[in-house]
Amino acid sequence: SNGTDAMPEGGKLTIRAYERTSTNGSPDKTQLAVIEVADTGCGITPENRRHLFEPFFSTKKNGTGLGLAISYGIVKAHEGFIDLQTEPGRGTTFIVSLPVR
Repeated sequence: SNGTDAMPEGGKLTIRAYERTSTNGSPDKTQLAVIEVADTGCGITPENRRHLFEPFFSTKKNGTGLGLAISYGIVKAHEGFIDLQTEPGRGTTFIVSLPVR
């Protein structure tokens, strides 16, 4: 719901899934399952970006601040990673990459 909450006046929420190869600087190529979630909302400020994955950090009035922290923990437990692209006033894209086994 973070994406839709970032667009109270409406906007576009896009979800993509695909597979790609990553070398991560090593000679071994790793197949990754990638999920992208993008919105055209308000974006995330640099200050808030630094705290996004911390437990109990939230900018929402009634937010618990656990959603992204738990998501990050699950992705890390599966040896994956989360990238974030954001620009205040233009939107945010979260890119979750998980190794394919």
